[in-house]
Amino acid sequence: MHPAFMVRCSRCDSPADPLADCPVCGNPLDDERAWLCSGGFRTVSVKGPHRVCGDVAEELSELFDCALRLGLRGLVLVHGYGSTGVGGRLRHEVRDLLRRFECDGVVRSWTGGEDLHERSELPPGLHRAPGGPRSLLHNRGISLVRL
Repeated sequence: MHPAFMVRCSRCDSPADPLADCPVCGNPLDDERAWLCSGGFRTVSVKGPHRVCGDVAEELSELFDCALRLGLRGLVLVHGYGSTGVGGRLRHEVRDLLRRFECDGVVRSWTGGEDLHERSELPPGLHRAPGGPRSLLHNRGISLVRL
């Protein structure tokens, strides 16, 4: 399971795969899984201080696989917009990969944040996004992916 989707057990606070029982105490993680999947969309950052362009394809494949197994309808990928130079290369790489994944049928569709102009364009699960739905509009540092 990709680290972005790991949950903490409500009984013993151990990190756990939401598709299994807690490996430490055996607690079924039904409530944690329900919380993780509420709204149908999750926000996941693929940027980092030491991110190297070229290694993101495998991570995106794993993210999409995990999201589909959890029953999510989509992801908001945070890749940055390029203020440090690296974000711009990462943004271009992520979007090139999204085009390829869309052609291959891995993702249904995707939209760059700068192309999201109205709140009505957002799927219902994103109306309660962190920072509010306005934080997603006109934001070239994100990509909205529909699975």
